[in-house]
Amino acid sequence: MNNVLDITRKVLFGLLVVFVFLTWFTYSVKTSVAGYSIGDELTVRGFATLGGDIGPIALVIIFFTGGSVERKKKLYFYAAIGGFVLTLLTGLIYPQYLTAVKVSGVSEKVTWGVGLWLTLLDYIALGVISYLELKKSQTEDKVVNTVDAFMNKVNSVIPKNSTSSTGQSTQQPQATQSDSDSENNTVENDFKFCSQCGEKLKKEALFCTKCGRKL
Repeated sequence: MNNVLDITRKVLFGLLVVFVFLTWFTYSVKTSVAGYSIGDELTVRGFATLGGDIGPIALVIIFFTGGSVERKKKLYFYAAIGGFVLTLLTGLIYPQYLTAVKVSGVSEKVTWGVGLWLTLLDYIALGVISYLELKKSQTEDKVVNTVDAFMNKVNSVIPKNSTSSTGQSTQQPQATQSDSDSENNTVENDFKFCSQCGEKLKKEALFCTKCGRKL
């Protein structure tokens, strides 16, 4: 799942770089003189706007920035939101205010190109992908922490000394020296020590009962 999301995000980023070279909007001004229609037309591509410049540049910087994977996923998410807002402002809203003065006999028209719509959709997809990656990482961390806490609790309730049903320590019969040495060796083999705090633990223990370190 992680690989699919990561590959999808990289593909969307590559397409975003392509889309900034497409037409975002066309601004045309026309008037009539002596029965003839004259005017001029301005075609603006994505890289000529603030949104087309900052969004892809921010994603490139994040891609080559060091740090934890979790931090980069958050930055991708915020960059996608910022890129969408800038594209919306500089590509869709701003062109409507290119000329504030209306002249009699002069007509103005703004036509939005396919590059703008594809870029907006790309940013939305990047935001969704980054959000899914963040939620998946948070869920995995929560599961791991829950399992660790459960195993620590299990290890903490395992008694260190064997006792009888009356609560008294069970009295073992007197053993010979050889039997005692053999028994001590067997007992020592049944235990291990925590590499972090040195606590003596049962051989089958998965976590240290003193410091909680995973064994």
